[in-house]
Amino acid sequence: MVKVTIDGSVHETKGDERLIEVINHTGTELAQVCYHPQLGPI
Repeated sequence: MVKVTIDGSVHETKGDERLIEVINHTGTELAQVCYHPQLGPI
């Protein structure tokens, strides 16, 4: 497990998740451009 701090809250996640996926799972609002899990990096 990997611990990530987002807006002062610590979240545990699998080490293979993208940071944007972790942010989305927390419900934190973040502007995104054309993000889809099956797409590669922009």
